[in-house]
Amino acid sequence: MDGPAVKRKLGIFFAILFVLSTLALGVHHNLAQKRVLVLHSYDPDYSWTRDVNIGLRRVLDAYPEWLVRWHYMDLKRRPWPEAREAAAAQAKRVVDEFKPDVVIAIDDDAQALVGRHFINHPRIGWVFAGVNGGVEDYGFVGASNIAGMFERKQLASVREAVLAGHARSRGANGVRNLRIMHLGDQSHSVRLDDESIRVFDWQPLQYAGSKLVKTYSQWQAAVLAAGEETDALFISNYRRLVRYDCKVDKDVENCADDPRLVSPREVVAWTEINSPVPLIGGNGFYVEDGGMFDSRNSYLLGFPAEDRQVDRLGRAAGEDHPAPGGQQRRDL
Repeated sequence: MDGPAVKRKLGIFFAILFVLSTLALGVHHNLAQKRVLVLHSYDPDYSWTRDVNIGLRRVLDAYPEWLVRWHYMDLKRRPWPEAREAAAAQAKRVVDEFKPDVVIAIDDDAQALVGRHFINHPRIGWVFAGVNGGVEDYGFVGASNIAGMFERKQLASVREAVLAGHARSRGANGVRNLRIMHLGDQSHSVRLDDESIRVFDWQPLQYAGSKLVKTYSQWQAAVLAAGEETDALFISNYRRLVRYDCKVDKDVENCADDPRLVSPREVVAWTEINSPVPLIGGNGFYVEDGGMFDSRNSYLLGFPAEDRQVDRLGRAAGEDHPAPGGQQRRDL
């Protein structure tokens, strides 16, 4: 779906989430006195965070009498253990000092690192959102002060997009035995998403497995090997890719450890140019980072026929288009 549609849906989503959650938590009395803390796992420049904030502000701005504070743990860009420990301690201090009536906590890290300290708190209501897996590991099940909603990848849209693209270029019989593979980094959120991806009913597509990699070198190898292993790559996230880790990059000549995170735009640009198979991003930020299609874009199902997209999908007149490195790009 396009940007405005995403924002509209997020606004509706969080309006429903906030109203239901505040009612459930019993904080709808004396609203003029309420203090609300919005606790984000990631940074304010992350596109997912920005879209979430659009929905939240749409709701919160309607209550100017509420005192609202925003706090960002910035763990997508700082995933190291010491950074996580420091971010958790700082976020807990913010909760303790601000003394909110309600904490709206976004994504899994906020629940795992901070939320577990406020289970059954007598005064603070905890509202979770953007949780990829379950909440059992956080101790939330049965808690009296906790409510929220989960985040799930739109896997049915991905499946239908692949089927529609192949059917358009190959005919109804062209969708037989098509394979799809998941590629992502090894972040906690991707591992949780992968659990859902593995059990999803991909039929009539054949699920070709998942590759969760640590380094950019591993990512590049997985992309280049995709031509032999799948007909389409479903990309989840790639923001935790380090450039080199010689313990796993055993085939890299003159390897030197480089723990710096690779720029998302660099990852997507290289992947779009070098992939021998079509790519579908699982998040809206994939397109923002330079990718062509993501599962939240409405135009994905229609496969619009601009020249670049026709060439990228290898659909023009049923021709095969040479890919970099002499590989043959497959039709979608």
